[in-house]
Amino acid sequence: MVTQIKNASLQVFQRISHLLLSPTCSVCHGTSDTRFDLCTACHNELPWLEIACQQCALPLASEKAPICGQCLTHPPAFQKSLSLFHYAPPITHMINQLKFKQRLVASRLLGALLAEKVIPFYQTDTLPKLIIPVPLHKKRLQERGFNKALELAKCVSQTLHIPIASTAVKRLHNTAQQSQLPAAKRAGNVRNAFKVEKKLAQHVAIIDDVMTTGSTAQAMSQALKVAGVQRVDVWSIARPTLN
Repeated sequence: MVTQIKNASLQVFQRISHLLLSPTCSVCHGTSDTRFDLCTACHNELPWLEIACQQCALPLASEKAPICGQCLTHPPAFQKSLSLFHYAPPITHMINQLKFKQRLVASRLLGALLAEKVIPFYQTDTLPKLIIPVPLHKKRLQERGFNKALELAKCVSQTLHIPIASTAVKRLHNTAQQSQLPAAKRAGNVRNAFKVEKKLAQHVAIIDDVMTTGSTAQAMSQALKVAGVQRVDVWSIARPTLN
């Protein structure tokens, strides 16, 4: 009888431990059956960006050409881009939770998913030697209290064992938020907005949450190239389809 009671108590303890320690899915809020805060069913339903330009990650209609027409006619300063998702629900909600409500659990989940995709993306290529999160101006950093790009970079760095250079690039101007500007004004908004503060590796990756027109990535890449970096790649969580 004593043994049966002990076994029953152990089973109850194991169930409670499982409920308390298991990750909770960030989408359906049920208990996750994976090591992430995302269950398998919701993982499969996310708006994964499967077909995209290999240079700028712009969503493409087909796999016939690996590089989009814009990159062929006007190559950007960065060489290769990876974006995980179309900018659509529930990813938009997760990014907004991270950006405006400081839900850092979202950064851990999105950063882990990004790191998981980086490996096969570089299967026949060399990984960058350094990760550079898109910096905030010091005034905006004080207002928000954290840099969402840096929080994403921390998880990616931990998983891939690639160091972060969080202070290597300085944002010189407190520019208007790119998301509040029409596409035609975004390039001018970030032109000459970045300065490289130290000598860096020859191959680096910029990381940010959303890559819309690519203007921020372009401006940062140009500054990095001027500072002697030979190759810049861009990693982001989501990429909207441009009309």
